[in-house]
Amino acid sequence: MIRPGTVWRAPNLYLLGRDNQGRCSLFYEDLLSDGSNRVLRQGKGELTHVAYCLGRMSLDLQCRLEDAPPSTKELIPRRLGLSKEKLSKVDMETVNDVFFDDLPKKYFIEEARQFVQSLKDNWERLRALPYAPNHYDANRGNVFLNTDKRGIVIIDWEHARVSPLGSEICQFLYSSMWGIKSGKTKAVRFGYDREEDVLKSYISGMERPAREVEFARIGMNLKLINMYLYRSLPKLCATGNVPSDGENLARIRDNIRILVEKMVWLRDAFRSL
Repeated sequence: MIRPGTVWRAPNLYLLGRDNQGRCSLFYEDLLSDGSNRVLRQGKGELTHVAYCLGRMSLDLQCRLEDAPPSTKELIPRRLGLSKEKLSKVDMETVNDVFFDDLPKKYFIEEARQFVQSLKDNWERLRALPYAPNHYDANRGNVFLNTDKRGIVIIDWEHARVSPLGSEICQFLYSSMWGIKSGKTKAVRFGYDREEDVLKSYISGMERPAREVEFARIGMNLKLINMYLYRSLPKLCATGNVPSDGENLARIRDNIRILVEKMVWLRDAFRSL
């Protein structure tokens, strides 16, 4: 499916499944024509348009999954995407003191503790959230626009699964919050300020009622907290490679503030499920 250089051909996905060892199988046909089915490696699309296309893709996968034989459905994992037991074991005391300025570390630790407790108290409600099949790694390095800008092409399907509605949007809006691999932290305010429009477009693409935007926001934030706060942040501190320059440090502090806001929002949202 991947071609050398900056231009790749677009596949036509028609079956996605996993074998008994959890390996993902992607079956596709090349689309042959006049070149309109090509994508540019560095192509960028308007966020709401791509979110709408992600929603259409999820809807299409859902329809195909419903028509698939039971043996195929069993190969597609259905996962909430987080573990209350693992989250309980994360020691937030290990987060570096330098990451806190006007936000007290004690407040951060207490909010994290209350979030895990709320997660445990509402576990069955969370399991009853609406689920949808998705790529699950739709960061902007895996999503490309067609040259005619009417659709998208997605690569790297190894994490595909059925997961809470909205979890697809997490990495599309938020990535590299700590800069563990690149050494450069991204300011997540960019995605934070565009959440509403992106989630609405995603839900519209899935042909779901507008009221389900709030379910999608829960799914997105659950993945965000699990991935970046409970998994990646302690990992960053454990490496000892803590950014010392002012710009990266300021971004990390702001990103932590946003995550704390989201934990508080999720606790309130759990009670309304």
